[in-house]
Amino acid sequence: SEQVAIDGKCQRGRLPFETIQGTPCHLLTALGRELGQVLAQVAIQNKEAELTVAPDLLNKLDWQGRVLTGDAIFCQRKLCQSVLERGGDYLFVVKGN
Repeated sequence: SEQVAIDGKCQRGRLPFETIQGTPCHLLTALGRELGQVLAQVAIQNKEAELTVAPDLLNKLDWQGRVLTGDAIFCQRKLCQSVLERGGDYLFVVKGN
């Protein structure tokens, strides 16, 4: 099984101006660990949260034979069920906090 890690990151050191269509500052990314490359990305707009756009990111990928990993925040029933329904699996480490 190929591990697919998802995580959100905010770009730093950007120019102090934006064009009308500007590039997103905050992205949610799916990284294929085996390939070591980005498989998909979704922009996180001004007031959105990572969980808001996570379903869009998961829908961009073929989950057959893949395992979703990520921060504990992504351990959500609907997200996990979506991956299972499409032939994948998931693994999250959740601490007591």
